[in-house]
Order: sequence, then structure tokens, then C-alpha cells
Amino acid sequence: MSTLRRRWIIGGASAATALVAIIIGLWLGVPAAVRWGLETVAAREIGRPIEVGDIRFNPFTLQLDIRDVSVGGATGDAGSLLTLGEVHARFSSKSLWRLAPVVRSLRVQTVRANIARLAPNRFNFSDIVERLAARPDDGEPARFAVNNIELHDGAIAIDDQVVGKKHTVSEIELGIPISVNADADDSRQLILRFGDLDQLRRNSRRDWVAVLKGGQEIPFEPAS
Repeated sequence: MSTLRRRWIIGGASAATALVAIIIGLWLGVPAAVRWGLETVAAREIGRPIEVGDIRFNPFTLQLDIRDVSVGGATGDAGSLLTLGEVHARFSSKSLWRLAPVVRSLRVQTVRANIARLAPNRFNFSDIVERLAARPDDGEPARFAVNNIELHDGAIAIDDQVVGKKHTVSEIELGIPISVNADADDSRQLILRFGDLDQLRRNSRRDWVAVLKGGQEIPFEPAS
């Protein structure tokens, strides 16, 4: 066997070994890193426990699947503030050379939020807002791009302890074409639809559509 051929074989074997090592590293490393980022880093930042069930990453399709995410309530509150049944994120290869996450699509399934109004200007998530607002600003905005965001089967339970009433908004379906941390096209619209219109009418409730443009909310209008 010639020296040149031997070098080609050794080089090819080394490249194949490196590729296999990278694939296995991503397959095992990404779920571990995501779990640490959510259950340790994110939990520390918001001051609430975060538990995550199953996490899987496909290095060939660059798809991340997360199931059974739970954000705990405030101290002394046995319930969860937020639960996510399934989160499916498909990343773009652009993330590699841009050194920033570029998500081609993000789908969140079965979202449950439990909101409590404790005082006229106090909610059960106010402490999280205060913690995040108190963080020092390093002057560098986070770099990311998320496209095609979908939320299915969402529900919000609101316990207004100030007036002693409870409300529930269910069957929330949400679609956003793009979300970036830079200037975006102001013509894009966000449409929210809550529940089945016929069911809402039977219950003497109204179906509302919220339209947001350029980050500013247009007043709610009844759906026609």
C-alpha cells in the first residue's frame, strides 16, 4: 500500500471518527445542557423551581423536544405557576456560523398558567418581574431569531383575590410568524383566538380577537 493511500485512509478514518464523536456529543450533550440551563440557571434567575421531564435532541434534524416543564409557584404555594406539556424547537444550521440560536419553528403544546391577583397591583408572578428588572444591564442585547411560533391548547386560570372572583380562558391558539431581537416588519400581526365561538355564545361569553402591531396592543374588538 502506497504512503499516499495510507494517509488518505487514516485521514478518512479520523474524519469519520470525529464526525461520530460530534454526533454522539450533540445527542447526549444538548439535552444535558438544556436541563442544566432550565433547572439550574433559569430557576436561579427567576427564584422559582423548574422541573423538566424528558429532553431529546436529534443532531441530524437539529430538533429539540422537551416534555413536562413545570415552573413552581411562590413560597407556600403548592400549585405550579406555569406548565408546558410539550415544546418542539427545530433549529437552523445558521446557528452555527452566527453563534446565536436561530429557530426555524417553535411549537408549544398544552400550556397551563395559573395567575393570582393578590393585591390591586400585585400578582403571584410580581416577584419574578422584580428579580429580572433588578438584574444589571450589560448593554449587550441577546442575539436570537425565532420563526413560526405556534401555541396550541393553552389555558389561563385567573384567581382575582382582590374582588373574590375566578376566571378561565381556555382553548387558546396562537401563531406568530417571526420574533427577533432586532427591528422587525411592523406590518406583521399577532392574532389570538380564545375558545370555540359557538360554545362561548352558548355560555353568554364573547369571543375576542387581539391584534398587536409593532409591539403595541390595539384595543380588543369583538370578532365578527
